[in-house]
Amino acid sequence: MSNDGDDDHHWHLRGYFDGLKNFIARLIPEGLTQDAEVVEQLSKLDETVKNDLVNAEKNPEIQWTARLRNDNSLSEDEQKFLKARKAHIREAFAKYVGVDVSEVHEDDIPVIAAAGSGGGFRAMIATSAYLAGADKSGLFDCLTYIAGVSGSCWGIAQYYTIANCSHSQLRAHYNTALNKSPGSHDSINDVLSTPDAVSLVLGGLTIKHMSKIGITAMDLYGAIITGHLLLPVPADEQGTNLNPEHFKLTNQRKWTDDGRQPLPIYTAVRHERPWKDWKDPDYPFTEGSDHTSAEHTEAQNSWFQWFEFNPYEIGCDELKAWQPSWSFGRHFDQRVSTDNIPEQSLSLEMGVWGSAPAGPLSSYLGTIQRNLPKGVITKEVNKMANNIAEHWGPQGVEVFEDHHPVHAANNPNPVFHFYPPPNPPGIHNSPRVHLIDAGMDNNLPLYPLAHPSREIDIILGFDSSSDVQKNSFFQRVEDFGKRKGYRWNSRGGQPPKPEVNTDGTQVSEPVIPTHPTAEYIWERFGHRYITVYDGVPINPPATKGGEPVIGKFNTPQATRPVTLLYIPLLPNKVDPEFDPCLAPFVGSYNLVYKPEEVEKLWNTTEANWRECEAKVKAAVTEVWLKKKEARLARK
Repeated sequence: MSNDGDDDHHWHLRGYFDGLKNFIARLIPEGLTQDAEVVEQLSKLDETVKNDLVNAEKNPEIQWTARLRNDNSLSEDEQKFLKARKAHIREAFAKYVGVDVSEVHEDDIPVIAAAGSGGGFRAMIATSAYLAGADKSGLFDCLTYIAGVSGSCWGIAQYYTIANCSHSQLRAHYNTALNKSPGSHDSINDVLSTPDAVSLVLGGLTIKHMSKIGITAMDLYGAIITGHLLLPVPADEQGTNLNPEHFKLTNQRKWTDDGRQPLPIYTAVRHERPWKDWKDPDYPFTEGSDHTSAEHTEAQNSWFQWFEFNPYEIGCDELKAWQPSWSFGRHFDQRVSTDNIPEQSLSLEMGVWGSAPAGPLSSYLGTIQRNLPKGVITKEVNKMANNIAEHWGPQGVEVFEDHHPVHAANNPNPVFHFYPPPNPPGIHNSPRVHLIDAGMDNNLPLYPLAHPSREIDIILGFDSSSDVQKNSFFQRVEDFGKRKGYRWNSRGGQPPKPEVNTDGTQVSEPVIPTHPTAEYIWERFGHRYITVYDGVPINPPATKGGEPVIGKFNTPQATRPVTLLYIPLLPNKVDPEFDPCLAPFVGSYNLVYKPEEVEKLWNTTEANWRECEAKVKAAVTEVWLKKKEARLARK
């Protein structure tokens, strides 16, 4: 890291620490600000972080220079993982499908991925419960990947850290850890009063500041959420201190290098807005620039680019750029890191994965229209949109809907000056990359699981979205298919699309009675716990095994068929009066769960899994037999 302007930088850093202390003083109960240990940790934070920057024993990655990989093959580490995982799951797969292990050839084992949706703590708990149900069925040990969006990312991260890859331990942790809001005085008191908590929770923010990257509210949000979720509570078996190992994403590879566990994939998206991102920072568009000019009107509409995070690499297939996970947060120029700071804290990354507040207004408008009662409210939203269209014009509507009310976290852009100068306009000329909650685009992480090089055969889509009862998934999966090159066929016919009134508003489903019976719930939802979709490639490669076709937005197109098992979170007869997506305490922005509420949601989710596990096994067996038949035919 450059020492240019070190004195001036230190002055600003001192101001940062003063501001941080003032913030904590306002946020934390008066007693804690006088806690001698916390005060001492705060006073030494500057020194602690500076020592971490040069401590190669603690942070060996500071000795390494990172280089971007410029292709869409899988990393060497992931390829090694796949080989180890197939060998590891062979026996478990034979047991799951009910045959002798001698009948299972490794090449025939389907590559199965679980995908958890967004939906705050509701999705975090429900995805964990679905995976626990799959474990009881014997299927979890057959999974190769686990991917998440937003709240599911938080649950997956806890599984690989504080829960030590134990479903029962994660369930117990939820029961004891979620009864306080992460931002409450009590919660922050609990976190910061534990040994070394100040450096673990706030150190990542400090390193980011030292790297001259602006800190936003989303960074602080991530630090607070993560400190809360990764803090053991007295009921846990591992003590009450934060574990430094949990704050590095790359440490999760200890569970995957030998194939013991599926590979976790976390997600975020970048909002590509041509009118904002075209120019080099030295030549930005000016405020009030003419959005009717050709350089704007001839641009493609805005879209979301998917980024994935796993213990090995972080990157985006549309950009064909992948960096070692330990290098995220570094500055890059022409595909080489220009500083050697330690790996970014998992707390900042968890803040990005669950950063729905930093999304564009258009996503919120869509959520409003899907979830609020139809009629007057919807008419008012449409009226507001029509007024904007009338007074601002089409380009104004686009700019308004793509405005971000909360600033996304700043991070150095790894593809900055990707090519030798001059670089083409766009992201390659932006020194920062702003990543946000992937649920802004699609609430299931189908995109990274459709990576052509992964050759995934089956996706289990655990959907805990608040709108699962509105049949909105079919439209989302169709939109995904158009972009990624799939045509989706639903077995048993296409699911019903939402009915529409003559004025264009959606017809609401019948309201569930106040006290529904188990019979009523089964009659209404019994046929909807699982839907099987066959995804067929629309634009396969010209030759078998050839390079993927590149579609709109530089999106690699699907190369092989995939079976998608869509499993929505619905009411269940085991607790007929509980709606797991609409009950008051399961709201997406509720961050406090009582133990009995955790159990209510967990038990209903596991009951839903039991309703569909037979169809899941049938689909898995079918794919296995097809792969076996194809292999034998090639002999």
